[in-house]
Amino acid sequence: MKWAAVIVFILLVSGMMGCIHQGASQPTVQPSDRRISLLQKQPVVKNISNWNGPENCPEDFPDGLTIITSHYRIHTTLTDPLILKRVPVFLESCWRAYTELTEPARLAPAGHLTVYLFNTREEWETFTRQHTSPYADTYLKIRAGAYYTKGACVAWQLSRQSSFSILAHEGWHQFSDRYLTYRLPAWLDEGLATSFEAFQWQNGGVRFVPAANAGRLYALRDAVNTNQLFSIDQLLALDAGRVLSDSGHDTTNGNQVDTYYAQVYALIRFLREYNYFQYYQNLRRIIYDAHNGDWPLSESDREQARQLGPAPTRDWNARVGKLIFNHYLPTDQHNLYSQYVAFCQSLIAHLPQEQNQ
Repeated sequence: MKWAAVIVFILLVSGMMGCIHQGASQPTVQPSDRRISLLQKQPVVKNISNWNGPENCPEDFPDGLTIITSHYRIHTTLTDPLILKRVPVFLESCWRAYTELTEPARLAPAGHLTVYLFNTREEWETFTRQHTSPYADTYLKIRAGAYYTKGACVAWQLSRQSSFSILAHEGWHQFSDRYLTYRLPAWLDEGLATSFEAFQWQNGGVRFVPAANAGRLYALRDAVNTNQLFSIDQLLALDAGRVLSDSGHDTTNGNQVDTYYAQVYALIRFLREYNYFQYYQNLRRIIYDAHNGDWPLSESDREQARQLGPAPTRDWNARVGKLIFNHYLPTDQHNLYSQYVAFCQSLIAHLPQEQNQ
């Protein structure tokens, strides 16, 4: 499985992206003229066609639509026209936001990014059994949300807000996998992905607002208040799968996976925002050099970074995660960690006592 896919599976099992209440399947309908007419009014939509479902799908699998935009090919069985008409706009807004992180690099044309967005969990499960075999049992444990593997983002409809947040998170993994020469270590890849989870609709488009990511902020507050923060050195070496396996079933110290994601979210915000953008150019350089394949890696680490073989090992992630951070950022880790903790405290200082549900 792809490195990012494994990580995101852990994220979604941990429940950070919301939960789904399963019940009777929603009725399916054939693509209607109304849905197509709504999509045709969207300037970002280049083409619309009927979609007969994935290959080897059951005969009763509902038909849907294939929507082509400048950068995405979206296969969907969504029936809610209000959500459907926003999907192409949202994904193109994501693409523009992702590209801002890679500037001034010029992205070579890489074809359309593929997204599957299903109307129900049942449809998603049917597709997942085929798409992720022989690892389907693992993916089917996802309670709510999506995953990215084999070049495609695969999701089903939750609430209107949650569905888009998940697509934005998974979309970053898809984008970085397609356009960056080097794969990113977990702290950087997941931290950047969380920065796209909170957004606002504005003037017909989307503005991403990391500061509005309440789920991550409340998890961060819990970790700070219980003195459960990982050190910078620990954070750079970890991935969510390792956190989960190390903690096992022990929940006496809180949900360490939630803490991990909250901290990488806060770490990216720290590098982007701290002290009038003190470290922002360092972060940009890491991403720019990842695009160009210019990290100072050994030949063996470079091969894994370039995704030339199997998915990278956890040892690779731990080694390269620390190496890249230390190469591009100050080496006084004690001072930097103190700054980071103070920044985390500032992020949670004005949170309401209870999270709004």
